[in-house]
Amino acid sequence: MKKLFTILITIILSVFLVDADLKANKKDVQILKRSLDAEPDSLHIAKSCDVLSYFIMRDLYEGLILCNQDGKIIPGNAEKWDIEDDGKLYRFHLRKDIKWSNGDKLTAHDFVFAWQHVLDPKTASTYAFIHYPILNAEQINKGKIIDLSQLGVKAIDDHILEVKLKATTPYFLNALLHPSFFPFHKASYEKFGDSDFIKPGNLISNGAFVLSDRRFNEYITLSKNLHYWDREHVKLDKVQYYPIEDANTILKKYRANELDLTFTLSSDRFKQVKEDSKLSKDLKTQPYLTTFYYGINLAKEPLGKSKKVREALSLVIDREILSAKIIAAGEIPAYGFVPPNTANARPQSVAFKDTPMNDRIERAKALYKEAGYSEKRPLNITFSFETNENYKKIAVAVVNMWKQYLPGIQVTLHNMESKVFLQERFEKKNFEICGAGWIGDYNDPYTFLETLISNTGLNDLAYSSLTYDNLMKKASMTNNLDERAILMGNAEKMLLDKHALIPLYHAVRSRLVKPYIKGYEMTSNNVLDIFYSKDLEIIR
Repeated sequence: MKKLFTILITIILSVFLVDADLKANKKDVQILKRSLDAEPDSLHIAKSCDVLSYFIMRDLYEGLILCNQDGKIIPGNAEKWDIEDDGKLYRFHLRKDIKWSNGDKLTAHDFVFAWQHVLDPKTASTYAFIHYPILNAEQINKGKIIDLSQLGVKAIDDHILEVKLKATTPYFLNALLHPSFFPFHKASYEKFGDSDFIKPGNLISNGAFVLSDRRFNEYITLSKNLHYWDREHVKLDKVQYYPIEDANTILKKYRANELDLTFTLSSDRFKQVKEDSKLSKDLKTQPYLTTFYYGINLAKEPLGKSKKVREALSLVIDREILSAKIIAAGEIPAYGFVPPNTANARPQSVAFKDTPMNDRIERAKALYKEAGYSEKRPLNITFSFETNENYKKIAVAVVNMWKQYLPGIQVTLHNMESKVFLQERFEKKNFEICGAGWIGDYNDPYTFLETLISNTGLNDLAYSSLTYDNLMKKASMTNNLDERAILMGNAEKMLLDKHALIPLYHAVRSRLVKPYIKGYEMTSNNVLDIFYSKDLEIIR
């Protein structure tokens, strides 16, 4: 009996200790909960083209370089690099201890495979064009060179990657921050195929985290990568991303401590947060290299064929009211495509920038009439935008401006889920005018202006000008920064004079961050808004 009693006590004590241990471990587990404004489009480095995906991919993967929160380039998979031949030859020295998340050795050959894959015409990568500074990249992507090994990227050995450019490219190192320059695991790609290799359990990554679970429109779970070269620096055990389109839901979940960090803060909630004594302490804001605009499908009538109507639509938009009263979150009125805080730039403006609003309205009415439209024969257009409270509010405000000053104009609002919206834009079939925005992939005007080079993957406006293309090509081959800035300024002026797009505002990045999140900083120099979950820690 005594022996049985001793056994029972031992069992109870063991259960208690195990339970206590589990509770202690649970308490120590660091799970960062982050929101996204929608479901990301893809986790495939060659296929993704939205900033939502990039935040996740920068946690899953790591490129040759990283960026600190002050906007400076720092070593990543490459511990150092040499630049020779007047900036046309880069030699990256990879770390000796880098591995894939399954323990496989990561080598320079993996970067060669990944970059060749992005440029292979069969891949149909939207972002292939960002690789065009590399020798033979454009010819390979356009099918003029079939042999992928002719790309100016070579593994000298497992630890040295050599990159040859066709010309000196001032922004090349900065461009390497883009996820299309990340490596990906050849064996798992070949085993599971193009669509399945990115699924949980199949995706082999090389960043600070691995993809452990995903439920579409619910959550994406990343877990710490135990094979990451800098794993000792990583304090978080998991990162949980929640795609949430509704701004009210995001704020509600943040208040309830169901979110630690928001992707952004919608402008319609900005004032509410600023006036809240508790939430205002968590609000972080910084400059952002971006331009929001309305894109016009130049291949579709009536807007595509009438410069007068496009100009009239742009003239009557009061950008000052839009920024100060409608959005009211620190945005800067935009009269050009390239943001004013862009490095190496000479930003341009539409010709009417300094024209008084009353004079602009009169000119718009005259152009509208000259184009053949009136109260009796009104312009009928469809305006497409993605589901988002902020975008809808801006759209309603702009449409009201159009209706107030352009007689009889009829505008049908067509909002849709993010993925459907992007597909419609890139197919250039249905939309006439659409809400759009461009966030710089690197800090240089080229990242904005190259999107409208003829036949570029992201040219969803069907803009085509041989003169524009030649100016951009010459700029890409010019070493002198002043000459290069002039060439790109001339190209932007052409674009604005044609009114191929309607600039609205340059945004700032605002988000809510819990005070117990350590390691997160917003600085005026980090205009690309790049930060990594691996640098964050939860301190309670």
